[in-house]
Amino acid sequence: MMKVRPTQDTPALDLLSLADAKAFLRVDHSSADDLLETLIQVSVEQGTGTANTRWKSTTAHGYREGFFNSRFPGGPVTAVTSVEYIAQGSSTYTTLPTTKYYYGINGGQAHIYFHDYPALETEAAERVRIAFTYGYDGSTYIRPSQLEQAAKMMVAHLYDNRLPVVVGPRMNVMPFHIDALTSTFRHL
Repeated sequence: MMKVRPTQDTPALDLLSLADAKAFLRVDHSSADDLLETLIQVSVEQGTGTANTRWKSTTAHGYREGFFNSRFPGGPVTAVTSVEYIAQGSSTYTTLPTTKYYYGINGGQAHIYFHDYPALETEAAERVRIAFTYGYDGSTYIRPSQLEQAAKMMVAHLYDNRLPVVVGPRMNVMPFHIDALTSTFRHL
């Protein structure tokens, strides 16, 4: 399995502004701004995790222990920019020529395939590093409005249910409709 680490990420407030969240909640005061900014961050992170995608274009490194043909976890993938490896007897990354691999992107799902690759250092971890870009970039893949709506609904749910236990006949579970809005964009 490929381990992915973003090399830069987009702040949640770039994806859902405080003003948009306040308008959705019909909040017209500033006393809850810090709380709402935290709830926006949590909601965007939860939505990103549920859909296994980035809501805005993000660069990342994917790490493998060898030259295994792989599917990228998450998406939509827009580009693979380089593949680097730790060669046998070395401790630093070397760029693999583009003639030694190819990748395919179909609907945001991406796979990478290797051939005629060099030997890897056996004592190193994360011997293969793949640089790529993924997420909704606004041109190749436009972020669906359902994802923004799901984030707003999640902020509203968390804002209305701030305490861990609610006394009374009502049980507070994350509304199912939020999962329904984000699940169609899930990249497995």
